[in-house]
Amino acid sequence: MTIAYSLVARGGTILVSHQIGDGSFQAIVHSMLPNIPLRHSSKTTYTSESQLFHVSVDNGLIYLCSAAPEFGRFIPFAFLNEIQKQFSSGSLVARAPEAREHEFQRDFEPILAAQMEYFSTSKDVDKVTKLQSQVNDVKEVMQENIEKVLQRGDKLEDLESKAYDLETSVSIHKFLVLLSKNTDLDTKLNSFVIIALFFPQSSTFRNHSRQVRKKMWWKNKRMLIILVLVVIAVIAVITLVILFSTGVLP
Repeated sequence: MTIAYSLVARGGTILVSHQIGDGSFQAIVHSMLPNIPLRHSSKTTYTSESQLFHVSVDNGLIYLCSAAPEFGRFIPFAFLNEIQKQFSSGSLVARAPEAREHEFQRDFEPILAAQMEYFSTSKDVDKVTKLQSQVNDVKEVMQENIEKVLQRGDKLEDLESKAYDLETSVSIHKFLVLLSKNTDLDTKLNSFVIIALFFPQSSTFRNHSRQVRKKMWWKNKRMLIILVLVVIAVIAVITLVILFSTGVLP
């Protein structure tokens, strides 16, 4: 996996570019560049012909590189950060507003070539790729655990509802059966007694189930919060390692 193409441009004017191997990158970027907003600094990824085009905009200049989707996004943007830093540190950035098409080829193409080679083949970059893969694995596991916690809450709610409906329906059925046998005053009084006996039990069960549900809800919430904090901590640590290993952070 390599960064196959990179450039620095001002709007639709390509100031410098470098390409490894074959590909119609020039034609693609010429149609893409005029549509990239330049007002604010931004980082964006576009897709064209099974390639990803990663774009960083800063001070009206476009820093772009292209790589296969399998290469991910972190390394290409780390490459663009380095290119932006080197381009801005010299006199080229001051000449850029008036520069012509490909005017900086002699001055800056060797830097593009060297950095493309480094970010495509360096062992440090391989370590970053492995760390990035580990981050993705951790995120997937944590997402599965969070989904299981949420599903447990849904199942508990369903169980409570079904149990309550079952007990209530049994109570009402017994009441209707008794009432249908006789309609004299004594039976009606007995029916009210049965209602008093059965429905308080149903109410007691409902109150108890609500208490259980509340306890489980807090337990699930605590577990969810812990999982989220663990995910954030793991991602933060691995991201810092990646940033230090690639030189993005000193």
